Amino acid sequence: MMELVPLAEAELTYGSLDVLDFGVDGLVYGSLDGRLHGERLSGSMRATNLAPRRPDGVTLPTLRGVLVTDDGAQVWVEVDGVATTREADGARVFVTTVRFRTGAPSYRWLDTVVGLQEGRLDRVGDALVARGTIVECRPTIA
Repeated sequence: MMELVPLAEAELTYGSLDVLDFGVDGLVYGSLDGRLHGERLSGSMRATNLAPRRPDGVTLPTLRGVLVTDDGAQVWVEVDGVATTREADGARVFVTTVRFRTGAPSYRWLDTVVGLQEGRLDRVGDALVARGTIVECRPTIA
């Protein structure tokens, strides 16, 4: 079984959010700003989310954005997954994959990382905030 290694905590706030209803399905489109913070990866991030909404209410988060690490490196970030409504309290919860690409020599290790994230979308005052935990998946097959 693969090894899951903590990579970062993510907190991104929607600056804009549009929900389009096409009758049977729809689309959620928004822009987010925030931070990733962890021992090996920290910095500010801005992204867009173009999430198809299925007829069953499930959305498919599709985030693309740029992470600027605390030491100034630029990292391309791609997040894809599934978001559902938790029956117990109506909260939106998500599970996603996270991939990276960079030209920064000190972060080249990110180019081969497959990450997983689980999180929740919360309303904080008037803002929607996505918070999640990202882990790196390391193979254990010898």
